[in-house]
Amino acid sequence: EMRITYMNAAAEKLLGYQLNAVEQRRVDEIILLIDPQTSESAAHLLDHAVLQGEAVRRQQPVLVQRPDGTVFYTYDAVSPVFDSERALSGTVVVLRDATREVEQASVMKRQAMHDSLTGLLNRSEFQHRLQATFERREHLDAGRAALLAIDLDRFKAVNDSGGHAAGDAMLCKVAETLRAAVRAADTVVRLGGDEFAIILASCPEDRAIAVAEKILGALNPLQLTFSGGTYQIGASIGL
Repeated sequence: EMRITYMNAAAEKLLGYQLNAVEQRRVDEIILLIDPQTSESAAHLLDHAVLQGEAVRRQQPVLVQRPDGTVFYTYDAVSPVFDSERALSGTVVVLRDATREVEQASVMKRQAMHDSLTGLLNRSEFQHRLQATFERREHLDAGRAALLAIDLDRFKAVNDSGGHAAGDAMLCKVAETLRAAVRAADTVVRLGGDEFAIILASCPEDRAIAVAEKILGALNPLQLTFSGGTYQIGASIGL
């Protein structure tokens, strides 16, 4: 009947419930599973374990919400328990806290996709997204997309006169300027050095030109005051 008869101390701590408060309550009332991709309720494995008469283990982590509203990631596994007559007498649910594991994987994925200095997407992710843009255009009526290739002018002079710290600060300011000029759905990338790119999704040519001109206006010139010095750059854009 999916009713809880026992929880160990680790389960009490993880779920935020004491056994005496939840004993004989249905497990799906206590363990609230959430699909992290959709934020909707995720299915429990109990029904499958009971119907199939075999242990079931979840392959992707799900979120569990505690009574105080906090959540943790878990891999859950359910095993049926049989009596001496091979009749089903209950099930054992095992939860493994995967929060740190998921968070570390998320950090590593972000580092692999992003430029460490500016926080923009990097060249590798740019190539992936550009290919995806072509594939969407091939298979769907997604509308035209535009690619802006942005090259900074006089950036070497910033490094030569102010050092790499000033150059890094200027690159971060450029990144902020580019982010502010486009929509959240657009892709802003640092390709490397002083080269940047933007993919404008579902963007007609006249709007792409307007965006490019807006960026040129913001970058020509772009001025930075850093450690007592003032530096100025410009930019060129290919569309």
